Amino acid sequence: MFFWSRFPFVRLTVGFICGVLLAMFVDVPVEWSALVLVFTWIALLVLHLARRHLLAKYNLLFGGILMLLLISLGHFRVKIHSVNPAFLIHTSKEVILIGTALEDARSASTMKKVVIRAQVFDNSGKYMGLDEILLFYPKMRRMLHYGDRVMARADIQPVQDPMNPNEFNYKIFLERKGIFFQGFVKSDSLAVIGYEPPHILIGLAMKFRAILTNKLSLYIKSQPAQSVMKALLLGNRTELNPELKEQFAVTGVMHVLAVSGLHVGIIYLILLWILGERPDRIKRPRVVMVVVLPLLWGYSYVTGLSPSVMRAALLFSILLIGKSLNRKTSSINSLAVSAFILLLINPLLLVDVGFQLSYMAVLGIIFVYPVIQKWWLPGNKILLYLWQLMAVSLAAQLFTFPMSMYYFHRFPTYFLLANLLVIPLVTLLIWGGVIMLSSGAICYVCGLSIGRIIEKLIVVMEKGLLFFGQLPFSSVDGIHLTMAEVVIIYFIILSIGACYIRFSAWKFSLAFMLILLFFSYRIYQVKRMHAYSGIVFYSLSTGWAIDFINHGQVTMATDMSFPDNIGRYQYSILPNRLVKHLPTSVNTSGYYMRNTQLGKLISWHNRTILIASDCTSPRLWKEVDYVLVSSCYPIGEGQKFSKVLINRSYTSPKIHLLKKEGALEIKL
Repeated sequence: MFFWSRFPFVRLTVGFICGVLLAMFVDVPVEWSALVLVFTWIALLVLHLARRHLLAKYNLLFGGILMLLLISLGHFRVKIHSVNPAFLIHTSKEVILIGTALEDARSASTMKKVVIRAQVFDNSGKYMGLDEILLFYPKMRRMLHYGDRVMARADIQPVQDPMNPNEFNYKIFLERKGIFFQGFVKSDSLAVIGYEPPHILIGLAMKFRAILTNKLSLYIKSQPAQSVMKALLLGNRTELNPELKEQFAVTGVMHVLAVSGLHVGIIYLILLWILGERPDRIKRPRVVMVVVLPLLWGYSYVTGLSPSVMRAALLFSILLIGKSLNRKTSSINSLAVSAFILLLINPLLLVDVGFQLSYMAVLGIIFVYPVIQKWWLPGNKILLYLWQLMAVSLAAQLFTFPMSMYYFHRFPTYFLLANLLVIPLVTLLIWGGVIMLSSGAICYVCGLSIGRIIEKLIVVMEKGLLFFGQLPFSSVDGIHLTMAEVVIIYFIILSIGACYIRFSAWKFSLAFMLILLFFSYRIYQVKRMHAYSGIVFYSLSTGWAIDFINHGQVTMATDMSFPDNIGRYQYSILPNRLVKHLPTSVNTSGYYMRNTQLGKLISWHNRTILIASDCTSPRLWKEVDYVLVSSCYPIGEGQKFSKVLINRSYTSPKIHLLKKEGALEIKL
């Protein structure tokens, strides 16, 4: 039975999370939460100062007030964390920026991008405000690094809302990171004027990371192997080629490329080995705490302080502090403590995918791994190790696959086999990387020799992943789950688990009813979507695309070529198809198209669409239902628009600006 008293931080964390969710989905003024926070704190103080018997008598009241305090604290933290910038603009505006880079710049198609915290001035030099801005600048300029002071003339504008149905909401994604504006640097107007890191520790960590990156390049000559080791050891995935990333994703081992608890755990074991300690029997806990904790947190800083790394570092910190104080630590309580601390620092981590998957994986290992491990206890040590590895992978996957399918729309079929290959190899690669960097500082030839071995191991790993990825049904793609379906799946897992631990008729009935509910809801969703027919005119930065949907079947007319534009298709068009349970493959047949003097004329199910290339005779457009105009003057408009759709089904033409108003969906 689960007792709150045994896991006090679980209750605290749950209350705080409820407050965070309240702030995200219910518009309650921050003043209310601040008021509740003050009154509940006073009430708890009064109860605490009261006599012991009075506190026991009103124990339920004490718990209720505490929960109310935590909910208001969670709400308050979100509201003060998501403060709007001091200046507000609604259209593009040319400004002067003087600021500091908060990260290393990354490549973004034809430009580079970096987040800066900048003072904003208008062209007359008047100060407008201070804010974090996502800055895009020409690729030919040098790469900016954390702490670089920059001065630039740029057009800043609010981040655009999604322009297509069910498209990824990049605006909300950035707002949750405290970024409300993006800037586009005028050519040759960016200058680096100094170096001033906002945080000295992070600045030092970034410099050390650059040194280690150069050392890796020195000892490992193969470019693909370099990119893999930079990802595994330092958390830098920017140099990984897309094909290699896809191999890791298809086989379900993408998690090893993001520095996480696995990597921190291996570094922890390496440090214990250097100190001559065993993880299950630490003889000098205080010495280990003093030596290991600074190094673990230093490694966390070097790899970028991702949520999964901070979670692992916090868990090891709690474990070592508990051992040094001769206190017995609970894994569940320790996990709740780490989550509470991270969310208190940044409450919006709750909606971070990495944070969610990291904690769900650990919960799966805590609750499910001990059960799975007992299914088979081989006498052979190698078989036992492989079985334990498989049990850990299965336990983590059981608790993460609903969220993985929700976010990534994919289920890797051979994840167990792939993890059996990759995790031992990753362990060897991290050990090898640490030894290579350490020995290379003394003996260059030693570092180079170990680098050659690492290259061979990476080739073995890549070939193994390629083999699994080419097996039949290696990945089930195109899965779409709603959040309601994800919640139902988790309840199914919990109810089946409860049945396994102690069978009872009502638990079995609950599990059966939940499974029935899931499939009924799924069938209803699919049938409802398959009854739909319509036309979707997508809003693209360049080119055009139209989906013709008819009772579960879809065909697309577009000027995009494939596979060159597969990235644009996956970002702007595919999400809408997934939500509507439509085929995800690109099918460009099923309609009739011919060239005319006015442009391309498309006919589909008694509907005609003109992709106009000649706007000199707009009176001729009345013969068609829809006109897609590109770079010419439409009827009644004195301005030149790059994408305009004119719907002539109305008595008077209705003009829809695809680039300004977003995609247009017409139900038939």
